[in-house]
Amino acid sequence: MGEMFIPPRKDNTPESIHNFASRRIGHEAADILIDPMVSGIFGGDSHELELGSCFPVMEEMEKNHGGLIRAMIKKKKEAKARGKKGGGPAGPSGHLTSFKGGLYTLIEHLESLLKEHIKYPAEVKTITKYENGYNLEYSQSREIFDEVIISTPSYISSDLLSGLDQELSRLLSEIPYSSLAVVCQGFRLDTVDRTLDGFGFLIPHNQNMNVLGSIWTSVIFPEQAPDGYALFRTMLGGAKNEAIVSESEDRLAAIARKELEPILGLNGEPDYEKVIKWKHAIPQYVIGHRKRLEKINRRLDEIGNIYLAGNAFTGIGLNDTIKRSHNIIESIKID
Repeated sequence: MGEMFIPPRKDNTPESIHNFASRRIGHEAADILIDPMVSGIFGGDSHELELGSCFPVMEEMEKNHGGLIRAMIKKKKEAKARGKKGGGPAGPSGHLTSFKGGLYTLIEHLESLLKEHIKYPAEVKTITKYENGYNLEYSQSREIFDEVIISTPSYISSDLLSGLDQELSRLLSEIPYSSLAVVCQGFRLDTVDRTLDGFGFLIPHNQNMNVLGSIWTSVIFPEQAPDGYALFRTMLGGAKNEAIVSESEDRLAAIARKELEPILGLNGEPDYEKVIKWKHAIPQYVIGHRKRLEKINRRLDEIGNIYLAGNAFTGIGLNDTIKRSHNIIESIKID
């Protein structure tokens, strides 16, 4: 409750997530609670990521209400008056959603709906200005468009736009990414001693382990594992341990098994195992991201009719990406 009596920060310069948490709830809580949460969401370093870009709601709670607890009390009262549940300090309340075949089911369905409008194969090499529109160069052809929406990762977008605007290309190339390895392992339930009574766990960096955390997929989405089995999705790597992603798949799987064993009480080998390496997996909203984004938006306004979608700008999650894409389409319709 002491958080209620800590005065808000008056300095408007960008602040790291870790510094914010240390000020408001203490250094120990920042290390043990907030740092692993940031690893789990961003695969990032809480000392480097910018609070206002990653968790703008938290920044607003301190600015507008003086602190997190005060803001949550007010939000709960307002939600109760409206007959709704209030959200937590990171944002609105919600629940995890997937499909029986995984989230790729959504991509496959969207592809089937839009198939006649998608050009295969059509790797875009460069984008250049052409009269009142833009020339898109493919491997063996080209097309002219009035407006272009780019939804590739920012480092790819940087390459595509290098011939159009070098300053915009440079700004996009400066957005860092973290890499992750995801180890999926299926164990018979009779080889798992621990009761799986949660969604999984995250591990603070000060524990000196390679595993960032593990999601108990079969608990969250029971339809994604056969009866009598537990399916774990374990993450390694991230901004503080990029090098481990370069290890072999066998080595990564062995590391995950070794570090999960004492936590879950594993006493057998997995019946299913798959390792997925994601190089440049998650954009990192490091300190200065908001100012960089302002510069990017100024360049886009000056160029005109080029739009940047994707998760490198205003939110890394699927919901954030959909919202940004929707806003882009609405702005084009208004224009």
